[in-house]
Order: sequence, then C-alpha cells, then structure tokens
Amino acid sequence: MKAPDATSDEFLDSILPGNGSAIRQLREHIFRVNTRASEVRRILLLGDPGVGKSHIARAICQHHCWLTKRFLKTGKKCTTQNEEEARSKEQVAFRGIDILEQSGEPFADVLVPALEGDIGLSELFGHEKGAFTGAVRAKNGYFGQKQLTHIFLDEIGYASKPLQQRLLQICQSGTFHPLGSEHTLRSEACIIFATNLNLKEAVRENEFQPDLYWRMLNYVISIPSLASRRDEIQEMIKRKIENLKETVLKAISGDSQMQVSAEDMKWAVETYNWPGNVRQLLHCVDRWFLYREARSFRAVVEEFQQYLPPVSTPSYWEFRREALIERFEGRLKEAALNVQKLKSIHEEIVAVWGTTEAQAEHAYLSAVERCQREDPQIIMKAFGSTAPSQRVHLARLRKKHPVR
Repeated sequence: MKAPDATSDEFLDSILPGNGSAIRQLREHIFRVNTRASEVRRILLLGDPGVGKSHIARAICQHHCWLTKRFLKTGKKCTTQNEEEARSKEQVAFRGIDILEQSGEPFADVLVPALEGDIGLSELFGHEKGAFTGAVRAKNGYFGQKQLTHIFLDEIGYASKPLQQRLLQICQSGTFHPLGSEHTLRSEACIIFATNLNLKEAVRENEFQPDLYWRMLNYVISIPSLASRRDEIQEMIKRKIENLKETVLKAISGDSQMQVSAEDMKWAVETYNWPGNVRQLLHCVDRWFLYREARSFRAVVEEFQQYLPPVSTPSYWEFRREALIERFEGRLKEAALNVQKLKSIHEEIVAVWGTTEAQAEHAYLSAVERCQREDPQIIMKAFGSTAPSQRVHLARLRKKHPVR
C-alpha cells in the first residue's frame, strides 16, 4: 500500500490549489514539516513582499490541525512499542484536539516591529504583576498559551536585541521566563519566522544574533515570486473571481457571468511581471470586480501600477541607512551657511555608507569637529549658540561611539 504523501492530501489541495511546480513544492514542504512535527519546531519563510508568507504560515497551522483531527479519529492500533511511543509524542506535540471545530485556529500572528519595550515583550512571554510600569495584573503571553500550536513572527529581521535574546532561549531549550518572574516555563508551539530582509547581512553587521539565525534554519521554505510562477496566475484569478461571485454577487443578486477576457488573461499570464506578487494580483482582481466589467482587467492593473512602491528587497544596511540619511542630512541642511562646506561634509559621510553605522557616525563626528575649527557659526546654527551646548552634543556622540 502506498504511503500517504502531499500528492494525495486532499486538505492541502483545497487550501493551496494549483498544478504548478512551485505550488506543488510548497505543498510538499508543508506535508513534510507537519508529518514530522516533533522534529521541526522552527520554520523560516523567505520571500519578497506580497508572495504570501502569512498565507503559507496559516496553511501550515490549518494542515497541522487537519492531520491531528484525522490522526486521533482513525483509532489505528499500534503494533509495536516504537509506534506506541511515536504516537504518544505526536499527541503531545499536536495539542489541538478537534480545534478547527471548537475555537478556530490555534494560531498567533505577531508583527515583530510592533513589539517595543517591555509591553511588546509581554505580548509574547507574558509578565508578572508589577514587572514594569503599568503592569497592574499578571498576563499570559502567546508562548504561555497552551492551546496555541503555531506562533507566526512576521518581519523577524526588525526584532530588537532584547527580543532576539529571549527568542534565542526559547529556540535553544523551548523554555522562557515571563517578565518579572523567576519561574521557567516551557512552550511546545512551533515558531514560524518570516522576513524579506537579508538576514546574513544583518548578522555580518552585528545587528542580528548569529546564534538565533542558525537556530531559525531548522527548516527553510523559500517562496518564489509570482513572476516565476506564471503557470498559477490564471488559476488564482479564476478562483478569486469565483469567491467574489459567491460572496458579493450572491448577496446582491448580480450577474454571475463576469470573467476576464481571453486577451487580458493572456497578457496577465505571459507579459506582466507582477512586482507586487500575489498581493497585487488579488487587489487588482478586487478592483476590477468593483467596476463590474466597465473596465478591462488590463486597464485596472495598469492604473494600479502607479500606486506601487519600489519593490527591490532592501538589505538590512539599506534599511538602516535611510534613517541615517534623514538624520544627518536634516542637521547638515540646517547648518548650511556655506554650500561648499555642506558638500564636503556630505561627501565625507557618503564615503563610508557601504560599511557600518558606527563608522558613518564617526565620519559625521569628525566632520562636525572640523567645521567647529573652520567655521564655528555652522556648529552654532545646528547645535546651539553656547559653547556648553555644543560640548554636550559632541561628548554624547563620543560616548556613544568611542574612537578605536
């Protein structure tokens, strides 16, 4: 008898339909991690913005629940002690008995850049009463909620250093400490990370902990862009239109014969590159559907193009560099009594843009000190008219980035 695999999994076929090679490979990845749930406890999703990382994360959880439900209802008798032990371990790891029919998915979707300070950490790890200002009662974080089987940490590349340190502990030992507590708690949840940043570069720039990065690589799923999955575009468009017909037109008794013309469909599949990936495709179908065929699908997509942001994937340093440019250029423009001095200062800073933030601020510091010697008026304009205020500013910069 043939062992079950992703090709015979009807649930995966229903939540991730399609016959393209990329979608088949994604189904195989999900089938593999969920049939080895006790081994795969950390998953890293990589891909450009809009490729559907959050959708894949939720599909992993849904498929896990479906397998749990089917596994516990089969009642298959274990024939060996090893099978008995394996089944016992799987039941402990799954936890979510019949969850799809009870209180919904045991899934937490967390946006990492929004986790700031102690309040942000308590969202994940919980806290004791009085752990920080405003903690008037104890709280159980996501990792402390036993019903959660999957915790999705989106945009992990922007995690703060304190959060990285706590995640390192839970990835390494499966344990954590609520804020203000000495008790060690354990979490069995599978952690799904996602990012579109270059984490290797962040590690190289000492902005991301190497130990955490290596532990996140327990299982990596790289989601390709929509432009490399053209064999799925037509099926996506048709399914989206059918869903809209079921939900919208059925409610208002509208015309249910709407469909994209053959010419526009061919253009969407073969010509257009979909820089916004799946997210853009679905938004364009929604927008076209609102017009009720008053405009062609191609016209809607081309109109939507003007609202798209740049889609190049930023490196970690590029992300930090934008903040530096805004801060440095703002101060220098305020101090620009002399155009040539502004130009020379800017060139000195730009010369180290490709290295590290600390070196860039060293260049800024040296430029400010040079200007102080050459033309004190520039420093007075930017940092105050009194010598003490200027010295305080320069001392703060020296303390933050001592010259080595």
